[in-house]
Amino acid sequence: MPGTTNADGLDAVSRSAEQSGFGLAGADGVFHDAAARIVPDCAVHGGKTGLFSEPGTADSAASGTTLADLDDGSYVHRLDTRLPASLPIDLFICQLSTNDASHGVLLGGAGETDTHTVAGALNHIVGTVRERWNCPLVFFTGAHFDSPRYQAMVDLLFDMQRIHGFGIIDLWHDAAWNAIPDDRRALYMHDPVHPTKAGYRDWWGPEMVRQLLDLTR
Repeated sequence: MPGTTNADGLDAVSRSAEQSGFGLAGADGVFHDAAARIVPDCAVHGGKTGLFSEPGTADSAASGTTLADLDDGSYVHRLDTRLPASLPIDLFICQLSTNDASHGVLLGGAGETDTHTVAGALNHIVGTVRERWNCPLVFFTGAHFDSPRYQAMVDLLFDMQRIHGFGIIDLWHDAAWNAIPDDRRALYMHDPVHPTKAGYRDWWGPEMVRQLLDLTR
Protein backbone atom coordinates (compact mmCIF):
# COMPACT_ATOMS: atom_id res chain seq x y z
CA MET A 1 0.00 0.00 0.00
CA PRO A 2 1.57 3.28 -1.07
CA GLY A 3 2.90 5.74 1.44
CA THR A 4 3.30 3.37 4.37
CA THR A 5 6.36 4.07 6.52
CA ASN A 6 8.16 2.13 9.20
CA ALA A 7 8.17 5.22 11.42
CA ASP A 8 4.37 5.26 11.48
CA GLY A 9 4.29 1.61 12.50
CA LEU A 10 6.92 1.95 15.21
CA ASP A 11 5.18 4.97 16.71
CA ALA A 12 1.98 2.95 16.86
CA VAL A 13 3.87 0.11 18.52
CA SER A 14 5.30 2.38 21.18
CA ARG A 15 1.89 3.87 21.96
CA SER A 16 0.07 0.55 22.15
CA ALA A 17 2.57 -2.03 23.35
CA GLU A 18 0.75 -2.68 26.60
CA GLN A 19 -2.57 -3.35 24.85
CA SER A 20 -3.39 -7.01 24.48
CA GLY A 21 -6.03 -9.10 22.83
CA PHE A 22 -8.44 -8.43 20.08
CA GLY A 23 -9.07 -4.98 18.71
CA LEU A 24 -10.09 -2.81 15.85
CA ALA A 25 -7.44 -0.66 14.31
CA GLY A 26 -4.12 -2.08 13.77
CA ALA A 27 -2.61 -5.10 14.97
CA ASP A 28 -1.33 -6.90 16.26
CA GLY A 29 -0.43 -4.86 12.76
CA VAL A 30 -2.28 -3.04 10.09
CA PHE A 31 -1.54 -0.86 7.11
CA HIS A 32 -3.98 1.51 5.45
CA ASP A 33 -3.07 4.26 2.98
CA ALA A 34 -0.29 6.28 4.63
CA ALA A 35 -0.64 4.75 8.09
CA ALA A 36 1.02 1.70 9.62
CA ARG A 37 -0.67 0.44 12.77
CA ILE A 38 0.55 -2.33 15.06
CA VAL A 39 -1.00 -3.49 18.33
CA PRO A 40 -0.16 -6.73 20.21
CA ASP A 41 -2.36 -9.84 19.96
CA CYS A 42 -5.27 -9.77 17.57
CA ALA A 43 -6.71 -6.90 15.58
CA VAL A 44 -8.38 -5.51 12.52
CA HIS A 45 -8.42 -2.14 10.78
CA GLY A 46 -11.58 -0.44 9.63
CA GLY A 47 -10.49 3.01 8.53
CA LYS A 48 -7.80 5.65 8.44
CA THR A 49 -8.01 6.61 12.10
CA GLY A 50 -5.44 4.46 13.86
CA LEU A 51 -5.50 2.98 17.31
CA PHE A 52 -7.98 1.73 19.88
CA SER A 53 -8.76 5.02 21.61
CA GLU A 54 -9.16 7.10 18.47
CA PRO A 55 -12.49 7.95 16.77
CA GLY A 56 -13.67 5.38 14.28
CA THR A 57 -12.08 2.42 16.00
CA ALA A 58 -13.31 -0.13 18.48
CA ASP A 59 -11.58 -2.05 21.24
CA SER A 60 -12.00 -5.57 22.52
CA ALA A 61 -8.54 -6.00 23.96
CA ALA A 62 -8.13 -8.62 26.66
CA SER A 63 -5.03 -10.08 28.25
CA GLY A 64 -4.38 -13.71 29.08
CA THR A 65 -6.97 -15.02 26.65
CA THR A 66 -6.86 -18.04 24.38
CA LEU A 67 -7.70 -18.63 20.74
CA ALA A 68 -9.75 -21.66 21.76
CA ASP A 69 -13.29 -20.91 22.92
CA LEU A 70 -12.86 -21.79 26.58
CA ASP A 71 -14.66 -18.75 28.05
CA ASP A 72 -16.19 -15.38 27.13
CA GLY A 73 -12.75 -13.82 26.75
CA SER A 74 -11.56 -16.15 24.00
CA TYR A 75 -10.61 -14.85 20.57
CA VAL A 76 -13.49 -16.88 19.10
CA HIS A 77 -16.11 -15.46 21.46
CA ARG A 78 -14.96 -11.87 21.05
CA LEU A 79 -14.83 -12.21 17.27
CA ASP A 80 -18.35 -13.62 17.21
CA THR A 81 -19.90 -11.11 19.58
CA ARG A 82 -17.97 -7.84 19.26
CA LEU A 83 -16.96 -7.42 15.62
CA PRO A 84 -20.05 -7.04 13.42
CA ALA A 85 -19.99 -7.58 9.67
CA SER A 86 -20.87 -3.90 9.19
CA LEU A 87 -17.35 -2.85 10.19
CA PRO A 88 -15.36 -1.74 7.10
CA ILE A 89 -12.35 -4.00 7.62
CA ASP A 90 -9.42 -3.78 5.19
CA LEU A 91 -6.98 -6.18 6.83
CA PHE A 92 -7.32 -8.55 9.77
CA ILE A 93 -4.27 -9.55 11.80
CA CYS A 94 -4.33 -12.11 14.59
CA GLN A 95 -1.67 -13.29 17.01
CA LEU A 96 -1.05 -16.98 17.45
CA SER A 97 -1.67 -16.78 21.19
CA THR A 98 0.91 -18.25 23.53
CA ASN A 99 -1.79 -18.68 26.17
CA ASP A 100 -3.19 -21.76 24.44
CA ALA A 101 0.23 -23.40 24.82
CA SER A 102 0.67 -22.40 28.46
CA HIS A 103 -2.89 -23.54 29.28
CA GLY A 104 -2.39 -26.91 27.58
CA VAL A 105 -5.27 -26.42 25.13
CA LEU A 106 -5.81 -29.38 22.81
CA LEU A 107 -4.16 -28.77 19.44
CA GLY A 108 -6.35 -30.66 16.96
CA GLY A 109 -5.64 -31.34 13.30
CA ALA A 110 -5.67 -28.85 10.44
CA GLY A 111 -9.23 -29.81 9.49
CA GLU A 112 -10.63 -29.59 13.04
CA THR A 113 -13.89 -27.68 13.56
CA ASP A 114 -14.24 -27.92 17.35
CA THR A 115 -13.50 -24.37 18.55
CA HIS A 116 -12.41 -25.71 21.94
CA THR A 117 -9.18 -26.75 20.18
CA VAL A 118 -6.47 -24.51 18.73
CA ALA A 119 -7.03 -25.76 15.19
CA GLY A 120 -10.80 -25.42 15.43
CA ALA A 121 -10.47 -21.87 16.72
CA LEU A 122 -8.08 -20.94 13.91
CA ASN A 123 -10.40 -22.43 11.29
CA HIS A 124 -13.31 -20.53 12.81
CA ILE A 125 -11.38 -17.25 12.70
CA VAL A 126 -10.38 -17.83 9.08
CA GLY A 127 -13.93 -18.69 8.02
CA THR A 128 -15.53 -15.83 9.93
CA VAL A 129 -13.11 -13.18 8.67
CA ARG A 130 -13.59 -14.27 5.08
CA GLU A 131 -17.36 -14.54 5.34
CA ARG A 132 -17.84 -11.16 7.05
CA TRP A 133 -15.21 -9.00 5.38
CA ASN A 134 -13.53 -11.01 2.60
CA CYS A 135 -10.33 -9.15 3.42
CA PRO A 136 -6.68 -10.22 3.68
CA LEU A 137 -5.90 -12.22 6.82
CA VAL A 138 -2.50 -12.41 8.52
CA PHE A 139 -1.46 -14.32 11.64
CA PHE A 140 1.72 -13.57 13.56
CA THR A 141 3.73 -15.77 15.88
CA GLY A 142 5.62 -14.88 19.02
CA ALA A 143 9.40 -14.77 19.17
CA HIS A 144 11.11 -18.08 19.90
CA PHE A 145 11.07 -19.42 23.44
CA ASP A 146 11.39 -22.89 24.96
CA SER A 147 7.95 -24.40 24.41
CA PRO A 148 7.28 -27.65 22.54
CA ARG A 149 3.56 -26.89 22.78
CA TYR A 150 3.93 -23.53 21.05
CA GLN A 151 6.27 -25.09 18.49
CA ALA A 152 3.45 -27.51 17.65
CA MET A 153 1.05 -24.56 17.30
CA VAL A 154 3.44 -22.80 14.90
CA ASP A 155 3.78 -26.01 12.86
CA LEU A 156 -0.01 -26.29 12.76
CA LEU A 157 -0.35 -22.69 11.60
CA PHE A 158 1.95 -23.33 8.65
CA ASP A 159 0.04 -26.52 7.79
CA MET A 160 -3.18 -24.50 7.78
CA GLN A 161 -1.60 -21.76 5.67
CA ARG A 162 -1.14 -24.32 2.91
CA ILE A 163 -4.88 -25.00 3.05
CA HIS A 164 -6.25 -21.48 3.49
CA GLY A 165 -3.59 -19.23 1.96
CA PHE A 166 -3.46 -16.59 4.71
CA GLY A 167 -0.31 -14.62 5.46
CA ILE A 168 2.06 -15.25 8.38
CA ILE A 169 4.38 -12.81 10.10
CA ASP A 170 6.92 -15.33 11.41
CA LEU A 171 8.89 -14.21 14.45
CA TRP A 172 9.53 -17.81 15.52
CA HIS A 173 11.91 -19.38 13.02
CA ASP A 174 14.65 -16.82 12.34
CA ALA A 175 17.48 -17.94 14.62
CA ALA A 176 19.64 -14.91 13.85
CA TRP A 177 16.83 -12.44 14.62
CA ASN A 178 16.02 -14.27 17.86
CA ALA A 179 19.69 -14.43 18.96
CA ILE A 180 19.89 -11.08 20.75
CA PRO A 181 22.39 -10.43 23.58
CA ASP A 182 21.26 -11.02 27.16
CA ASP A 183 21.25 -7.32 28.00
CA ARG A 184 18.98 -6.59 25.04
CA ARG A 185 16.71 -9.49 25.95
CA ALA A 186 16.37 -8.11 29.47
CA LEU A 187 15.39 -4.74 27.98
CA TYR A 188 13.06 -6.11 25.34
CA MET A 189 11.28 -8.96 27.13
CA HIS A 190 9.28 -8.83 30.35
CA ASP A 191 9.51 -12.64 30.46
CA PRO A 192 10.28 -15.32 27.85
CA VAL A 193 6.91 -14.68 26.17
CA HIS A 194 5.87 -11.03 26.59
CA PRO A 195 7.74 -8.07 25.10
CA THR A 196 8.16 -4.82 26.96
CA LYS A 197 7.24 -1.50 25.36
CA ALA A 198 10.86 -1.20 24.20
CA GLY A 199 10.66 -4.73 22.81
CA TYR A 200 7.67 -3.89 20.66
CA ARG A 201 9.16 -0.58 19.55
CA ASP A 202 12.74 -1.64 18.82
CA TRP A 203 12.66 -5.41 18.21
CA TRP A 204 9.29 -6.94 17.32
CA GLY A 205 7.89 -3.81 15.68
CA PRO A 206 10.51 -3.26 12.97
CA GLU A 207 10.46 -6.94 11.98
CA MET A 208 6.66 -7.06 11.89
CA VAL A 209 6.58 -3.94 9.74
CA ARG A 210 9.18 -5.40 7.38
CA GLN A 211 7.36 -8.71 6.98
CA LEU A 212 3.93 -7.13 6.64
CA LEU A 213 5.20 -4.77 3.95
CA ASP A 214 6.59 -7.80 2.11
CA LEU A 215 3.21 -9.52 2.38
CA THR A 216 1.28 -6.51 1.10
CA ARG A 217 3.50 -5.74 -1.89
